[in-house]
Amino acid sequence: MKILHFILIVIAVFYITIHAQDQEGIYLEQKINSSGMNNPAGNSAISKSWITDSRIRLEQPGQTLIFLFDAKKVFTLMQKEKQYIEMTFADMDNILNLSKMFMASGQTSFVFSKKDETRQINNWNAYKIEAKNDLQHMVLWLTEDIAIDRAKILKMYSKIPGLSVIADSFNKTNEFQGFPVLTEMEMKVMDMPVKTSIELVKIEKTTVGDSLFLIPENFEQIESPMNSFQMK
Repeated sequence: MKILHFILIVIAVFYITIHAQDQEGIYLEQKINSSGMNNPAGNSAISKSWITDSRIRLEQPGQTLIFLFDAKKVFTLMQKEKQYIEMTFADMDNILNLSKMFMASGQTSFVFSKKDETRQINNWNAYKIEAKNDLQHMVLWLTEDIAIDRAKILKMYSKIPGLSVIADSFNKTNEFQGFPVLTEMEMKVMDMPVKTSIELVKIEKTTVGDSLFLIPENFEQIESPMNSFQMK
């Protein structure tokens, strides 16, 4: 369940990433607070992401995810154990079955509205939008101080397994200008509440090298413990 919870955090993180060009990419630092599933008491971590057209590396304490879109594979690296798990995108879809874990956006209304609230978050001036239904409650704080087109993220969603339903909800924010500097989400997964907040700490353009996407030679490949959850 630890891997499943980590994947759910990744879903949230990808909401405030963008689509970069070639090896010129984006580096992000985000503070993530989460609770639910296997950690009801909650935890906090700094997430670091390197994003390009064809690859993403996402680091959190003790664990790293590497997405290779051309190969349609994802690698989970356990840093302390020096082990890694290799999965295809199809395997991830089959194991997580996210499109059924989350309510399809068409089944209940999910409409964002702008609120008459503003605040400063990490020196960015932001305003609030909000949406809520029986299964999801989302609050976004958007800033126009960051010149990045959020619509490009939808292209990335089409590459990531299991996120088509989530992308539908995020599409509904396109009418609002700005880049999310704080995202707060509460949703039910298998009838269990999951709360996540993602605060943008740093964002910059950078050159992303190949070494970030290689499996260390001293890491041992192991079988995914999630295989027992696969949907036949």
